[in-house]
Amino acid sequence: MSARPDGKPDGLDARTVLRGVVLTVRFVLELAMLAGVATVVTRLLPGAWGWVAAAVSVVAVATLWGLLLSPKAKVVLPAWGRLALEAVLFVGTGIALAVLGMPVVGLTGVGVWALHRVALALLEQRRDH
Repeated sequence: MSARPDGKPDGLDARTVLRGVVLTVRFVLELAMLAGVATVVTRLLPGAWGWVAAAVSVVAVATLWGLLLSPKAKVVLPAWGRLALEAVLFVGTGIALAVLGMPVVGLTGVGVWALHRVALALLEQRRDH
C-alpha cells in the first residue's frame, strides 16, 4: 500500500473498517434505545397523550445524549460518567421493556449494548497502543 505525503497509508485498513462498523452499530443502538423509550412511554400512557409524552421523552433523551454522550458533546464527562449514563439509559430502557411485556426485546437490547461497549473499549485500547 502506498503512503500519502503525510506518511499515512492510502486506502482503508482493517482497523478503520472495524471502527466504522462499531460506530454504525452504536448509531443503530442509539436509535433502538430511542424507539424503546417511545414504546415504554406509550405503553405506560395509552392514547393521544401517550404519543405526545413519547415524543417529548424521545426529544429529551436525544438532547441529553447530544449534550453529554455524542462525539461533539457540549459537556465532557469522564469515561466512567459516560459509561454510567449510557448504562442508565440502555439498561433502564431494557428493563422497562421487559417489565412491560417485551422481555426478549429489552434484554436483547441490553445484551447487544453491553457487547458493543466491550468491542468499543477493545478498539479504543488498541488505538492507544
